[in-house]
Amino acid sequence: MAILARTKSLLTSMCVASGLAAFSVPGYSQEPEALEEVLVTARRQAESLQSLAVSGTVFDAEYLARARVLGVEDYALMTPNLELNETGTRSENSLAIRGVSNIGAGLNSSLAVYVDELNVLPLVPNPQLQDIERVEVLRGPQGTFFGRNAAGGAINISTVRPSDTLEGNLFFEGSSFSTYQGGATLNVPLGDSLAIRGTAYVYESDGWIDNSNSAGGSNDQSHFGGRIAARFTPNERLTIDASISSADESNGLESGIPTGKLSVGSIGLWGLNAIQEVPPFPKNIDRVNNDNPKEIDYDYNLFNGRIQYEFDDFVFTSVTGAAEGGRKQDGDVDATSFDAVNLTRDQEIEFNSQEFRLAFNPSSGISWTVGVSWYDQEFKSDLEVILGSFNPFGAPDGTLIRAENGANDLESWALFGEVDIPIGDKLMFTYGGRYSDDDVSAQQVIVNGTPMGPVVNDIPEVSENFTDYSNKFALTYDSSENLSFYVLASQGYRTGGVQLDPALAEPKFEPETLWNYEAGVKGLFLDGRLRFAAAAFHVDWEDLQVRSLVNAVNPQTGEFTLVTGVDNAAEAASTGIELEIEALATDKLRLGFALGYMHAEYDDYQDAVIDGAVALIDLSGEQLLDAPELNWSLFAEYNFTVGDHWEGFVRGEYSYVDEKETNHLAYVPPTLFPVPFDFSFPYSIPDFEVVNLRIGMSRERYSVYLFAENVFDENYYTGTFDDLFASGIHVRTHPREVGARITFNF
Repeated sequence: MAILARTKSLLTSMCVASGLAAFSVPGYSQEPEALEEVLVTARRQAESLQSLAVSGTVFDAEYLARARVLGVEDYALMTPNLELNETGTRSENSLAIRGVSNIGAGLNSSLAVYVDELNVLPLVPNPQLQDIERVEVLRGPQGTFFGRNAAGGAINISTVRPSDTLEGNLFFEGSSFSTYQGGATLNVPLGDSLAIRGTAYVYESDGWIDNSNSAGGSNDQSHFGGRIAARFTPNERLTIDASISSADESNGLESGIPTGKLSVGSIGLWGLNAIQEVPPFPKNIDRVNNDNPKEIDYDYNLFNGRIQYEFDDFVFTSVTGAAEGGRKQDGDVDATSFDAVNLTRDQEIEFNSQEFRLAFNPSSGISWTVGVSWYDQEFKSDLEVILGSFNPFGAPDGTLIRAENGANDLESWALFGEVDIPIGDKLMFTYGGRYSDDDVSAQQVIVNGTPMGPVVNDIPEVSENFTDYSNKFALTYDSSENLSFYVLASQGYRTGGVQLDPALAEPKFEPETLWNYEAGVKGLFLDGRLRFAAAAFHVDWEDLQVRSLVNAVNPQTGEFTLVTGVDNAAEAASTGIELEIEALATDKLRLGFALGYMHAEYDDYQDAVIDGAVALIDLSGEQLLDAPELNWSLFAEYNFTVGDHWEGFVRGEYSYVDEKETNHLAYVPPTLFPVPFDFSFPYSIPDFEVVNLRIGMSRERYSVYLFAENVFDENYYTGTFDDLFASGIHVRTHPREVGARITFNF
């Protein structure tokens, strides 16, 4: 890992020298004759989405630039059945695809995020999209090629590779709330066989949250990072790629507004009423009152190496990854003007991975890919919760009420393969399979504060092994060059885990599995000027992992208790459709429409343990969390010319997301709490709609770009988070943002 750490100073210097970040505004051809072919690497090779048995949404470089896409929060609204749950910082957002989300806890996600064939989700859940060639959102299990953590789908990101052309760009952007960002990209060929490409970015913002307490810090944000990549091609058969990425994200106060509602755990500590020193949301969308500053930092260093050798009919590929990074938090967590509770948290993660693949791709006949992968991850976490001078227990300032020191390890290996068998000229049968073997272990020391002194609980290491074999079956029928149909049945697998708290009955939870059944049609019409894709699906879960959290004080001992558990508590199903249409209405007007509909609910969840409820709850028939029934979006983009040299575009985007629930507390009748309490707000999130506008002009190497995000200042939120204790549940607001960008290409 030492080589990764040493690159950070180099990338920092690159950022400071440029003062900018790589993001240009390329233009579509002013008079295209047909829509561009959509390529994906869902099977680790570039293929046309038209011919694959997969439902996917692809954003190419032109789309990412014109829609000002910088992270998952920018493209989630434009993707069918992809749901975003935002917290107070961009690196802690969570996602759901077709209702598959991270309801449970543990080291493993139900979704995969890959950058250049390397799984980065444990460390980089929301990569900054700088110098990106393509973003693919693949719906449904992608376990054959993306592994055990792709039960619901995968986000597959491809960066721009070094090339043999000397080129680059610079940009600078200013927008609302004293926000400035920029970056630089430079591609340098070094002879006939070697090229290097570097990109760097910086981001500075005062944030839109106004803290009325001058001593409590601000909502400022400061991010920087970059990537250096090299490509070596000594001959036509061998390609060697290597890249080193680094990023550092610093945040002050989280971007959240109190709702005036306490969480269940906070009620146990503070009683029934939140301390309301500012109006709650939605009356207030930008004010807080914090007495102490807060700092939340994320950083990572990432190495990615890829070797590919092409034989006559075979392709051998090796992908090597190594990474280190973490999250640090320090400061106020009661979010009031009282010095009540402070928290420090230090989380570190390291992983190493290796994958080998061999693909047989003849010009005709049977083709196949086989591979083996290995992954090793270490996670360490230290936590301290400390009382301030104002607290409900009358304890001295600085009293420790909770400390945790823990480690979680995961070692996984897998064998996988997929084969395509042609049946006649138009029909293709595909079979894929993956065998996974996962070793998980954890250990922890817990210290609980009591009036009599600290109580130490040293929990020894617990380990478990989980294995799985997942299948994929698909039939694809190409009725013509421009029309294809497919049917698909595929399994998803999320590994089990261990849990250490002695208050829990079970020391482990079992894997979560699902079957995804799907049928789709894809077509190109009107001489390639209209693209159409539709899919219908049904997802069937077993042993759904569900997380529960209890956060309270024992009235007899005064001991603070924080118990987190995971149960294989439920069976669930999700049924729905996805529809995407893109058209060149005229030579200058491009239109797009996307729709996702699903009905995702618990089939059988009769004895749900809900935090704070006095009885078990039957959630059978209730909607899954983060699974709105409907989301749809559209865009219209008009290209034009001014005089002989200027080219321009105007673009509008509209998105709608239906209502959803983000916490099971939304389903509990108020009478089932010791004192009646209604959690329908804020855990039942109302539907919302967002409109964005962009206009740009370019001439030769220069471009100017104006934008307005959330034009009508829609007062919406997509998720919740607790800013412990007395100020209660918070939501992230989305004020209107306007700005401009200037780009220079060379």
